[in-house]
Amino acid sequence: MVNFFNGLEDFVAKWEGSVLYSPHMDKDLPFVRGEQGVINLGGELSCFEASIFSKASSLFEDAIEDGVKSLVVFLAYSIDCITYTSCQGHAGSECTSPSYRNVGILPRNEQEYQDLIKKLNRVKSHVDETTVDSFVKVVVEESFVDSETLRMPCIDITFIPRENYENQYFIHLEKTYESFVECAEQEFYGWRAKTHA
Repeated sequence: MVNFFNGLEDFVAKWEGSVLYSPHMDKDLPFVRGEQGVINLGGELSCFEASIFSKASSLFEDAIEDGVKSLVVFLAYSIDCITYTSCQGHAGSECTSPSYRNVGILPRNEQEYQDLIKKLNRVKSHVDETTVDSFVKVVVEESFVDSETLRMPCIDITFIPRENYENQYFIHLEKTYESFVECAEQEFYGWRAKTHA
């Protein structure tokens, strides 16, 4: 799947500190902070569209849903990855399909891309081996993000239900997710994206 990201270059520049961050920049982004603390375009858990905040933004951590926050924070701060999307996963309704837990990464260059793919696939394999009884599996997908003028490779980590176990997904999600985060912390110990790029 190819994603479109309006303003991708500006986002990466803000993330990397090439553009000096200022709090007024967040005011240029459309968002609503809902009663439950959700920050997206509608302020509701049922709204799947949101502005994307760089790590420099004071809203960065607040805008990450609790269910996926530990992985996003680990990727962004501990190993210095650029994350561009995340979702904790939401049950569907009569009108909407369920969304599955995911995090997207924008590697800075080919070396970082290859290193991340290799390490994330090792984590995925370990989780697959140790959670064979789980109804949830991890997919590490290579794709692209397009903007008005740029195409960047991306890596999407998605936690999906195993075939025929869609109804068990949210019951068993945390076990697989926590195992992935724990394995990632071990696999990436001492590794920083920029120093390996």
